[in-house]
Amino acid sequence: MPVKQCPACNKQYDFDLNLLVCPDDRTMLLVPQPTYEIPGSDSLETLVYRLLWDLYYESDMVCPKCGWTDDMRLYCKNDKTLMERRLVDNGVDDILLLHNRYRIEEYLGERQFSHCFSGIDKELNKECMIQILSSNILLDEKSLQRFNRLVARAGELDHPAIYKIDSINSYRSNRYLKTPYIVGESLDLKAAKRLGEHKNKNGGTALETIIEIFIDLLAALDYAHSKEIAHGNLSLSKMLILEDGSLKVMDFCMSSRQFKDLEWDGPQRETGTVNVYGDLEATAPEIMKGKHPSKASDIYAVGCALYEALAGKPPFERESDIQTVFAHLHDEPESFDARLSVPPGLEAIVMKALAKEPEQRFESAAAMAEALKSYRSQ
Repeated sequence: MPVKQCPACNKQYDFDLNLLVCPDDRTMLLVPQPTYEIPGSDSLETLVYRLLWDLYYESDMVCPKCGWTDDMRLYCKNDKTLMERRLVDNGVDDILLLHNRYRIEEYLGERQFSHCFSGIDKELNKECMIQILSSNILLDEKSLQRFNRLVARAGELDHPAIYKIDSINSYRSNRYLKTPYIVGESLDLKAAKRLGEHKNKNGGTALETIIEIFIDLLAALDYAHSKEIAHGNLSLSKMLILEDGSLKVMDFCMSSRQFKDLEWDGPQRETGTVNVYGDLEATAPEIMKGKHPSKASDIYAVGCALYEALAGKPPFERESDIQTVFAHLHDEPESFDARLSVPPGLEAIVMKALAKEPEQRFESAAAMAEALKSYRSQ
């Protein structure tokens, strides 16, 4: 027999009682909700089934005990059992083989807008990565159209330090990206701290390694900017260091703000759970005021990333998103701790990239790269 339960005192009440709140503490009672049953176990196939949702169609609500169906009831009228909504197979023979070409091999993890898998391109007999888009993109047609358009533009980029998107493919009503398979580690805070444990490819120190990586990053950005493409959401987590020490910049044009159904110059619609700006720790002040991603906002993001790589923390690390936004808009970054031994010349380069006004930053990624090269040669 189903029951209603108070989450505060755990007291249970008969489901048929006309009660919405607990009489003892006035807490809203919880009612069990129907579940979705997907064929298969907790396996790779099951995960792909969940992501490629339209491979199934939804049945009516079904009682798992007696089989009674009714799409309007949560509980069976015969035995009060919680109803289930089952998914019925649409006749797909091999869920792990997309377009009879790309075989899904292993789940790698979740990114901002997709779930990533390693795979095999059977036609080329070559490893690849498959990124199935998240449902929050697929359910919004305008966002999906913008996403397709931006990914197509990003796919035009061809630079040694830019992670290339080979194709965006349709699978029924779903989308997935096919990209090269690479092995590396993002230059996030943890990786940045480990830079002191190894030399760069020229045998340099940790500081020289950081400078070299950021010169390569700026070269990639300068190339993209020459094509009128801004990254839009750059941070250390988007910078992948491969096993040979080379750099790959990930996720060009993958800022939520760039493809969500929002007007750039309209009022900002922000909630406590949804952030449309991208990575707040590296977002330029003008972006928070509603401006488009630009060369200047990318340079600001480079400044944030370089500051974090040197200091071990972002330039504007605050307790809440609102405080972080305010800091980017109004606060000046703290000088580097003397214990970090960041030379004044390098600090000046970082601080110029972090200027509040775009025109006070480096005029281009190439100009900032030249400043780093000049510092390195001193």
